[in-house]
Amino acid sequence: MIEEPTVRDNAAQSASNICRSSIQCSSFHSQYIAMLNRLSSREWYTARGSASVLISNTFDLFSQDEQRSFVSKYEILCKDEAPMVRRLAAKHLGTIITKYISGKGLLSLQDGDALLTTFIPLCEELASNRQPDCVTLQIVQNCIALGEAISTILEINVENQTNTNKIFQTKDGRRATLLIGERILPLVISLVDATSWRIRWTVASRYTEFVATFSIFTGALALLMPTFERLLSDVEPEVG
Repeated sequence: MIEEPTVRDNAAQSASNICRSSIQCSSFHSQYIAMLNRLSSREWYTARGSASVLISNTFDLFSQDEQRSFVSKYEILCKDEAPMVRRLAAKHLGTIITKYISGKGLLSLQDGDALLTTFIPLCEELASNRQPDCVTLQIVQNCIALGEAISTILEINVENQTNTNKIFQTKDGRRATLLIGERILPLVISLVDATSWRIRWTVASRYTEFVATFSIFTGALALLMPTFERLLSDVEPEVG
């Protein structure tokens, strides 16, 4: 595999475009799936990095069985020994999560679903201090993607407060609020407390999006505002 990233990026985009235009062709579909399986297990890290991009770009085109298989493969890519592969997998994790939640709908909030057993634990692991900054930085967008995707499947109309309240009184609404408060927002808070100022700077620069995404969930602002105060008091001038 060649090591020029712009070549791989263009090749991955072309492959994704071809897949979308030819996915109805069963022979092409099987060949594309076989190619992803080969790339994801290649010895050279650039191939595995390209696999993470392609799986993310075309995840919504897979059958349910194929999606289950590629969720497992993507989990392995997110834990790859090569930081570059983990960075690419983390970068595109939010896209897969969005497509997964969109396709699965409210069922994705159920206990035992891959959202709770695989995707969120991956975000938690990739946000840990054990990861290089280039990996952890990607989790900022993933948290926003999670919040937006969950809001979308709940069909929340922010302008209709009455409707929003009714939604949060449902079982699914309560489950989503609990998930946001106990699993996703703690991720955001952990990034605010990161030792790397670059991570804290990234969170500070996206804080408006965090508030816009999560403020509709009960109790979210009570958790977010104290962390914003810490960012405003940060010792790094670029952050505060």
